[in-house]
Amino acid sequence: IRLVVPWLASAAADIQLRGLAPIAQRHLGQPIVIENRAGASGILGPQLVANEARGDGYLLTQMHNSAIRVPFMMARPPFDLMSDFTYIIRLVGYSYGVVVRPDSPWQTFQQFLDHVKANPGRVSFGTAGVGTTQHVTMEMIARQQGLQWVHVPFRGGGDDVQALLGGNLDAVASSSLWAEMVQNGQLRLLVSFGEERIRRFPTVPTLREVGSPIAQISPYGVVGPKAMDPGVVRALHDAVHRALMDP
Repeated sequence: IRLVVPWLASAAADIQLRGLAPIAQRHLGQPIVIENRAGASGILGPQLVANEARGDGYLLTQMHNSAIRVPFMMARPPFDLMSDFTYIIRLVGYSYGVVVRPDSPWQTFQQFLDHVKANPGRVSFGTAGVGTTQHVTMEMIARQQGLQWVHVPFRGGGDDVQALLGGNLDAVASSSLWAEMVQNGQLRLLVSFGEERIRRFPTVPTLREVGSPIAQISPYGVVGPKAMDPGVVRALHDAVHRALMDP
């Protein structure tokens, strides 16, 4: 079974699905191979599956909020969300946040915003692509706060963080691939995007707590080509669900 992850290796979804796949394959009795197809704001996996004629369950991909949003931003959408897929299972959501280097002068998100206001058009932030949830969220913040900053889109989560660590960006808005680096002091988490604080980082406020009425949880799941056999869908659903619930 090919499970196409439409992000770079080491992105949050890649880490999560690579953890899920070996457990699910034990229940299916079939190997699950992760295939990364990064770029285009995460729509290459769904585009590949939408063009697959065989709905036998051997080609799957992640369906996420950006893949639902981006086609509506295009003159010629590459797929039809209602007719080109079989929706198998919803899994989890992302924890998003804004990170900076530990040597940066900003200890809080408000300090970061104050610096952006004082330096319009001179502060850069990276994301996993145009139209992704983290990009849209940062633009919503900018509109609310009257900010001008520079968005730098990357092919997917992971390379944006590397650019930040290399000193080529001021900040990154990303899903939780930064978690270990925050815990070991390589990055500083200024704010999270969820409805509640992240349990691993209880001292970091949410956007709502710092004055932006925004919350993003961005749930995602697994889909296959259209017209899949219901029995195949049930087998895949049950195996992935058992893997998801596995300690």
